[in-house]
Amino acid sequence: MNWLNENNIQFEFCYGMASEAVIQQPYLGDLFLDVSFDKNDPLYIKLEKHLENRDGSPKISGVQFFYCPLGLAMQN
Repeated sequence: MNWLNENNIQFEFCYGMASEAVIQQPYLGDLFLDVSFDKNDPLYIKLEKHLENRDGSPKISGVQFFYCPLGLAMQN
């Protein structure tokens, strides 16, 4: 989170994807990052380079970086 603050990337704490089949888990460290999913956006490029290797594998163990459309996120 320090890196996000240092690079002026807004974020919010959030829960993972909801499911009717799974009981709500405690907070597991998920973050919403307020960055456009645009591979030409300089802020997105900076974030992607910080989180992923060139082959798309994570640079930071245990950290997943993915896009979730708002409509899908709001389903549950």
